[in-house]
Amino acid sequence: MTSLAAIAPQARALFFLVALFLSGGATQAAECSSYIPPPVSELKTVSFYGDARSSIVSKARMSQYSSDIARLNDFSFHVSKSANDFMEGDECAGLNALALLREWSKSNALNKLDGFQANVAAMFMGIPAVVAYAKVSTLCHESDCVVIQQWLLRLARRSSIYFSSPNRPRNNLYYWSSTFSILAGKYAHDPRLFEYGKDGVIRGFSSLGRSGFSLENERGQRAQTYNRFAFTALSWGAAAVSKEFMVDLYRQNPEVKAFLDGHRSQSEISIDVLHPSKSRQVEASSTWRLPWDILLLSEQSCATMSSKERYRILGLDTPKLLTVLWELEPCT
Repeated sequence: MTSLAAIAPQARALFFLVALFLSGGATQAAECSSYIPPPVSELKTVSFYGDARSSIVSKARMSQYSSDIARLNDFSFHVSKSANDFMEGDECAGLNALALLREWSKSNALNKLDGFQANVAAMFMGIPAVVAYAKVSTLCHESDCVVIQQWLLRLARRSSIYFSSPNRPRNNLYYWSSTFSILAGKYAHDPRLFEYGKDGVIRGFSSLGRSGFSLENERGQRAQTYNRFAFTALSWGAAAVSKEFMVDLYRQNPEVKAFLDGHRSQSEISIDVLHPSKSRQVEASSTWRLPWDILLLSEQSCATMSSKERYRILGLDTPKLLTVLWELEPCT
């Protein structure tokens, strides 16, 4: 099997000045340097589970998987952190995020994926990439926006096709691909992709029963974890559609309220797909609760939005993502 390190041109970071496409001019560009992991063109890797039910993590497989996707982790972390720092007032950080997105999009990164787990890894890199773009897109020039948008749309369309194929179960990965489609359709301007993802979210919530999601309940000792993982995908997909859409889901589907009430105070495994070895036991995560909590409050609660929850798939900082999705006033 070819590792990611062998696929990329050289296993070293590139430092270069953010220029040409910066709105602030050459002087500002010279002051804003960016760390750019070399883009990955091809990816082949393994599942980190060692059993047929995908419920038991194999240490050897997990080590291989983590090694294979190391550069994707690197890209996702830096593009997310830079975009979040921009939202806190650091314009250079926003330009750095655009530099990362532009370099990987120009190289058509991840244009060849080999196998199931490669498609999973690519999707979980693509989602934080489009989240970062949503946060910093006001800074980019039109030509650069087009290049980045086209790349994000290619990634999202491929995920939607792969995870909705007839031979694939409509489980949490289908829900995540639907959320990816909504985000890419919304911020890279593809209404058809947006509606496709919205339909996937509607289908997902319609499959939620009193005991959770039937396909996730087949995951053995990780059934509870993957029920929440599926609900996280659908919740943020719904949030990306609109607040009004979430209100309708809540009113029309009593199982949503039942799920929220039933998981309010339980502990769970916090899944870190990009770093499986760092998954940990925590109190019920605000990751999937946050949009519902804000939705059901009579007014925005900055106490709730001050959550320090960090979730890599959604760009590290979920309160900042919700601020962008719903155009909320930033909490000070």
